[in-house]
Amino acid sequence: MRTARHIVIIVAMLALAAPASALAKGYQQVIRDCSQDGQIDGHYTQHQLDQARHHIPSDIDEYTSCRDAIATALARGRNGGGGTGAGSPPSNPALTTTAGATAYDQKDYASLKADTKRKARPSVNIGASDIAAGGGKSALLTNAAAANSIPPSVLGSLIAVGLLTLAGTMLLVMRRWPGVRRVALRLFRR
Repeated sequence: MRTARHIVIIVAMLALAAPASALAKGYQQVIRDCSQDGQIDGHYTQHQLDQARHHIPSDIDEYTSCRDAIATALARGRNGGGGTGAGSPPSNPALTTTAGATAYDQKDYASLKADTKRKARPSVNIGASDIAAGGGKSALLTNAAAANSIPPSVLGSLIAVGLLTLAGTMLLVMRRWPGVRRVALRLFRR
């Protein structure tokens, strides 16, 4: 009788523990699913999606769009839809770049390839000159050096303020501690 009671208690505890472990793994599975391609492909409960949104690791949150994908799946679920990746463009593994981006169609993929093969450096028009990416003496470096220089009038003012501060500090020290003056005079007499 006593062993039967223990068996019933153990079975009841296992039955209660199983859904808790399934839910704990559920939100981790949502994060894993989303971090792979930035989309939620599986079917998850609203609770699992909500838990995943609150437990996204900082690196996945910073470098992927998981937070947005989870929010979209949550909104779709509240509006009667499921937590699937519906509404996202179909992915074609043949149109995947080396960086992991997937193009929507062959035209986009060809455009990306053409842009990466171009030899011309991209440039930006700022003011009267174009600034090109890459090394070399460019307008960006000369403009940055000009922006970081201190005008002579400001430099002179800073030097004057520094000298006045030094003189005031010395005057304060000599009046506050007259022995300092005598020590300094003894050092100079030697």
